[in-house]
Amino acid sequence: MQTSKIIIVASLTLGLLGTAAAAVDANESLAKAREYFQSGSYQESFSKAGEAIQLEPNTFDAYFVAGLALYKMDSLDLAQQYFQKALDRAPEKEKARVQEALTLVGDKKEFNEHLRAAQRAEQDNLLGRAASEYTSAWKKLPIRVD
Repeated sequence: MQTSKIIIVASLTLGLLGTAAAAVDANESLAKAREYFQSGSYQESFSKAGEAIQLEPNTFDAYFVAGLALYKMDSLDLAQQYFQKALDRAPEKEKARVQEALTLVGDKKEFNEHLRAAQRAEQDNLLGRAASEYTSAWKKLPIRVD
């Protein structure tokens, strides 16, 4: 009976140590993902954030950083998916920031749609239509000075 208790305690301890080690590794991967993002290495940032997600699947931060990297690489549909996963896991105090990121993805998608429409109209020599689409695109720019 005593041996069974020791085995159970040892198993629980090793499980907790494994979980703690995974959390440390996930935090290291996430820190590296942030570094890569800050330096403009978005593919590497996404890769490291993915490692953090593999190690700690419920971490909101890793999904958020992955979404940011994808946004910067113009992978907007995928960025939207990662931001949604971040929102699902976000603590209450972070939900507004993630929601803002989701809004920016939507705005950038609309910007791209208007820009493509403007370019097509310009190629077809529909200059009034092109001007209207460029104006609509300009209004959707995530960062602009009016």
